[in-house]
Amino acid sequence: MTAYCGSGIGAGTAFSDSEFCAACIWLSPGNAPDEAATGAVIEATIPADRIENLFGVLEAMDGYHPHDEPLWYLPFVGVDAPSQGKGLGSALMKHALQSCDEQGTRAYLESSNPANIPCTNVMGLR
Repeated sequence: MTAYCGSGIGAGTAFSDSEFCAACIWLSPGNAPDEAATGAVIEATIPADRIENLFGVLEAMDGYHPHDEPLWYLPFVGVDAPSQGKGLGSALMKHALQSCDEQGTRAYLESSNPANIPCTNVMGLR
């Protein structure tokens, strides 16, 4: 987490609920993942026979990532299993989206869970 989105932690754009059951890390405009540090972690932890596939997936994902203007990027959001389905993740996203609206900037997130896709449309992510 530190390698990929440490700049979000340092910039104060990591949020949690009061019970620490849910958390998210946003990268605000101007903050980007540390690709060199992330690559070093990947190479140190992923078996060599899987690295090429992983980089292929990451490259494909990057093809969908908007690069045309500054935006807020949500690379990570998580909710403890017993607390899921209570709206905590949505509340954390809504909190950060207020900053997006105030600044007139877009937001972007990637989701591997198809159940989360309708949520982004309801919340007005752009």
